[in-house]
Amino acid sequence: MSDTVLTIGGELGDNSAMVYQNLDSLQFTDAASSMGSWSATVPFESTFADEIFNDVYIYQGGEILFRGEVESFDTNYSSGTTSVSGRGVLVALDRRTTSVSYSNTTVYDALQDAWANTKYDVNVLPPNRGLMDETHTSQGGLQRLWSAEGDAVVGITQDGVEVTPEGILKFTDTNVVLDDDFGGDWMATMLPDEPVDRVGMILETVDPASSMTAGIRSLTEEASAETIERAFDSVSHDTPQRFHIFEFGVDGANDRFRPILENGDELLEVRRSEVFAVDPDGYATIDELELDGTEFEILQELHDTGAYTFSVRDFATLDISAYPVGTLAGQPDWRVVDSTRTLDYTDYANRVTVHGRTRDDGTNTSTETNNAEVSRLEARGVGDNGVIEHFEKNADVETQAEVDSRAERLLGERINEKDESGSLEIAPQHISPGFTYSVSNWGNAFPYGGQIGASSLYFDGDSYVESTFRGDSNLTRTHEFVIHPQGLLELGDDEYQTLVHFDLGPFSGYHDARLYGDGSVEMGDSADVYRTRTESGVVTNDAPQRLSIVFDDPGRSVYIDGQLAEFFPRTSDTSGDGYYGRITSDIEGEAYWIGADEDENHGFVGGMDDVRLWGDEAKSGDWVFEHHNEDLIEYGADLDSLGAYLRFDDVSDTDSVHIDAAPSWVESTLVGGEYQRATGQLEEVQYSLGSGETISLNFDISGRIDTELIRTQRVSRSNRRSL
Repeated sequence: MSDTVLTIGGELGDNSAMVYQNLDSLQFTDAASSMGSWSATVPFESTFADEIFNDVYIYQGGEILFRGEVESFDTNYSSGTTSVSGRGVLVALDRRTTSVSYSNTTVYDALQDAWANTKYDVNVLPPNRGLMDETHTSQGGLQRLWSAEGDAVVGITQDGVEVTPEGILKFTDTNVVLDDDFGGDWMATMLPDEPVDRVGMILETVDPASSMTAGIRSLTEEASAETIERAFDSVSHDTPQRFHIFEFGVDGANDRFRPILENGDELLEVRRSEVFAVDPDGYATIDELELDGTEFEILQELHDTGAYTFSVRDFATLDISAYPVGTLAGQPDWRVVDSTRTLDYTDYANRVTVHGRTRDDGTNTSTETNNAEVSRLEARGVGDNGVIEHFEKNADVETQAEVDSRAERLLGERINEKDESGSLEIAPQHISPGFTYSVSNWGNAFPYGGQIGASSLYFDGDSYVESTFRGDSNLTRTHEFVIHPQGLLELGDDEYQTLVHFDLGPFSGYHDARLYGDGSVEMGDSADVYRTRTESGVVTNDAPQRLSIVFDDPGRSVYIDGQLAEFFPRTSDTSGDGYYGRITSDIEGEAYWIGADEDENHGFVGGMDDVRLWGDEAKSGDWVFEHHNEDLIEYGADLDSLGAYLRFDDVSDTDSVHIDAAPSWVESTLVGGEYQRATGQLEEVQYSLGSGETISLNFDISGRIDTELIRTQRVSRSNRRSL
C-alpha cells in the first residue's frame, strides 16, 4: 500500500477530515512565486459540493508534501471514481482584488508592506549579504559565534545554554539571556567587511517557535572591548515558525559586533545561525509604482520588480519566505534516486557584433568581446582561437549609442547562454521551489553522487589539507574516508597517492595510508616496519566509496562501504609489537596532511569527503557498516574519541577547512583543493502517484536570469534606480 494520503476538510487525525489512502491517481505541481496545483482520483463520491474551498493536505509517510484547496470535482459513474482538483494554499490571495502604490521606497520595504497586508507570516530576506554572510551549523562554529571570547574550543560558559556535538544551540532553562561574557568582557564575533549601521541575523529553530528576541552589541576595537551600544529586535508569529529574521540598526557605523539571544519561556533549540550585513548599494528603490489586480498578481509583479521570488517553506506552519532570486538554501536531507544533467551551448557567444539601421555613411555597428571567456576557450583549443561569434542585424536601433548599448547587453546575455539544467528524482519529502540547492552529484568530485552532506573537496594531485592535532592520546586506531579516486589508472601498479600522512614529531618519522595504481591500499610507517598492503582491486577507480582502515589488537582491517575487504591478523612476528594494532599519531601540536605527504608529493586525484580520524578507539565491523554513509553530526553519534572530523561542508573560507570534533574544533590550511558545491535553482517540484512514488525536481543549474526581460519589465512598471 502506498504511504501517500490525501485528506479533505482537515489535517490527518482531524475527525472532520475525509481521508483517502486507496487513490487511483494523485499529482501535484509546485513552483516558485506560484500557488501550484493538485488533482486526485478517489473512489466514487456523488458530490464534493460541500467541500469546495475546503483545505486539502497531501501526506507521504506522515509529512505534508503539499497543501491546497478543493475547487472542482467530476464524478464518473461508469468507472466508479471521482476526480477532485484545485490550487495551492495561496489561492486565497487570488480571490481578493486591490490596488497599491509606492513611491520613494525600496523594493525590500515594499515587499514587507505588501505581505504585512495579508494573513500570512512571511520572512522577507534582505536583497544581499554583500558585506558579511556567515552561517554556523556545527558545534565549533556556533561556539565561535556565541561564546564570550569567540572560542570554538572553550565554548559558551553561561548557565542555561549549551552547544551540542550535533550542532544545536540548546537552551536548558527558560528566561535566559545568552550574552556570554568573560569577566565582563566581550569579543566581537561578527565582523563586516566595512563599518555598517545595519546588521541582520536569521535563526532556524528545530521546532517552530512563537516568538523570541535577539540583539547585538556594538563593540570597541580594544582587546577588552567596551560596549558602544546595544540594539534589539523581536519577532512574533501568529502561527509558530522555524525561521526567524532579525534586523538591528545602530546609531554609529561599526565593523565589530556580537549577538544576543533571549529565549523567554520557550526552551529553544537553534540548529542554524546566520549573521549578515547588507551592502547598501544592493537596495533597489522605487520612485513611483502603481499596481492593481488580485493580491496574488500584485505580489507576483512586486517580486518580479525586485528580482525576488517566494515559496512556502513549511506547509504545516505556513512558513513563507520571500527572497532574492538565486538565494542559497541549506542542503536538504534528501535521498537521490536518479538524476539527469543537460548542458546546452547552442546560443553561447563571447564576441557579438550588432548592426543597426544603416546610416548615410554606411556605418552603424558595434562589436563587444569578453576576453576572459575567449582565453578560457582558447586554452581548451575551442573556437577560432577561443572566439565564438554572434551577429545581430537590428533595424530598431538607430543611433551609435543605441547600437553600442545593445551590443554590451547582448554580450552579457550570450556569455550566460550556457543553459545548464537537470532533474533529480528523490524519495518523497517537501522541498521548497525557488531556492538554490546544493546538488552534490553534479560536481567534479563526485559526479555520480555518493558524497555526504552539502559539499565535498576536489584534489587535483597538487592539493592538500594541512592541520595539527589538539589531543593527547598519541594514537589513532580508525581512519575513514569517502573517496572518488579518478587518477589510479594513470599510475603504475607500484605507484601511489597519499590519503593521509602523520608526522610523528618526537617519535621521529611518519605513518601514512596510500592508494596504489592497482587499487590496493597500504598502511604503515616510514621505517617500513609492519607495512601492510591489500590485494589489488580493493579500491575502484572512478567510483564513490567509503574506505575504512581499523588498527586493533587482533590485527588490521580494511573495509569498503562497510564491508570487510581484507584482514591482516597479528602473527608471531608482530605479536610482541603493540604498535601493529595502532598508529602513533594524534600528537599534540604535530602536523598531519590529507591528500599528500609532508613534502607535498604523491598527491591524491579525485573527490574526498567526510574524513574521520579516530583516536584510541578501534571501531567494530558492525559500527563501520552502520555508519559508513552517515554524517555523524547529523546522526548524533558519540564523537568523544574523534580526533579530527573533516566534513568539507563549511565553504565560507576557501583557503581553510573547518574541522569538527568533540570536544575540540580546529582550523586547517587548504592548498589548491576546490570545494565542490554545485548548486541549482529549483524551478519546479512534481509528484505523481504510481511513478515510482518519487518527487521530480527540475533545476536551472546555471541560475541564469534573462536580464533583458527583467530590464524591460522594470522599465515598463516604474522608474527605478539603485542606491
